[in-house]
Parts: sequence; structure tokens; C-alpha cells
Amino acid sequence: MEVQNQKKNGFTIWELLVVMAIIGIVSAIVLAQNQYFNSRRQLQRAVQELSVNIRWAQGMALETQLAGGVLPAGYGIYVKDASHYLIFYNLSSAVKTYVAATSQTLKEFTLPSGIPLIGGVGQNAFFLKPNPDCYINNNPPSGFEDNLDIILRDNKTMTTKTIRINDGCLVKIL
Repeated sequence: MEVQNQKKNGFTIWELLVVMAIIGIVSAIVLAQNQYFNSRRQLQRAVQELSVNIRWAQGMALETQLAGGVLPAGYGIYVKDASHYLIFYNLSSAVKTYVAATSQTLKEFTLPSGIPLIGGVGQNAFFLKPNPDCYINNNPPSGFEDNLDIILRDNKTMTTKTIRINDGCLVKIL
């Protein structure tokens, strides 16, 4: 009697387990990297939003829109604390900084959790109409590069991004 060679089709259990282990390892690496990617993306989004809001305050300083029936002398940004900043305006051109008692808050912004402001807290930039001249912490434009550096940090990756406003009203993301 002749024994026929039968070819078996399919995979053994060991082959399937090895493939599943490889897929599991690759998936774990991708997911771990994705969490850091999302965190970095959240930091980048917060930086972009903050810089857009600074430019919004600059743009408002060029407009002739009334606030409460009065033309504001200028607009500014004030870094309130580690998670809040606000856009404000002053009615008097003599006040070129944020003063809690007299400055009017146009809008307050809250940063996403895990993205604190670690630099620039308590400082402000004010854009005086009609030019708009830029006053950093009540200092007039001097040409000596007075800067306001607003630093945001991603607490997960410890990455930082800096937004610099100089006294020439230039806003840069560093």
C-alpha cells in the first residue's frame, strides 16, 4: 500500500500567535507615539490660538469700533495666571497697561488642561490707537527690543513654545 503525501493547508497555532504578538507590539508602539503626537498637537493649537488672539487685539486697535459708546484708546493682552489670559481695552490713553480696576475685559480665554503658561504671567502688551504703538508692561516703544515672552508648556512631553511680542508690535512663535 502506498502512502500519499497529503499537504496540509493553513497555519499552525504557533504561527498565528507569533503574528498576533508582532501586531500587538506594533500597535502598542503606535498608540504610545500617538498620545505624544496628540499632546504636541494640543500645544501647537494653543500657541496658534494665543497668537491669533494677540493679532486680534492688534487689529482692534486699528478699528474705530465703539465700546460702550466710547472709542477705546487701545487694546491689549494680559496674561492673568497659568491657565488664563484676556483681551482688554482701556478708555484713557494715559493708561497703557492692564489695571484691574479700570481696564475693561473684552474676552477671557482658558488654556487646555495640561498646557500651562509658565512665562509672562502677570505681564501685558498694549496696542495704542491709532498707530498702534506697542507698550510692553507700560514701557513705550524704545527700539531696544523690549519683549514680552509668553511661554506655554506641554506637561506630558515637557515641550515648550514661546510667543514673543516685541515693542515694534511683531508677534513671533519661537
